[in-house]
Amino acid sequence: NPDPKLLGGETPATLRMSARQTQVTFPIGLDPSQSYRSFPNEGSISPFPLDVIVDRDGNIAYISRTYNAKAIANVIDTLLAKPRH
Repeated sequence: NPDPKLLGGETPATLRMSARQTQVTFPIGLDPSQSYRSFPNEGSISPFPLDVIVDRDGNIAYISRTYNAKAIANVIDTLLAKPRH
């Protein structure tokens, strides 16, 4: 959440600190243009959490606001089974 006026507003510094504290091993980043707001809100007041899987070519392969471990695993398995170009 890059908006400092909202709860959890992040800056590059707070994002780096959070990543160090949680010891995440995957890439994370800010969305200063707040493009995430273009996705349907499904009636909630906040777009968080938002699960996104990006394929090797940088295309969004999966996006959901509802955590579904089985669906996520299926998408990842399908993407990993595809041959590299």
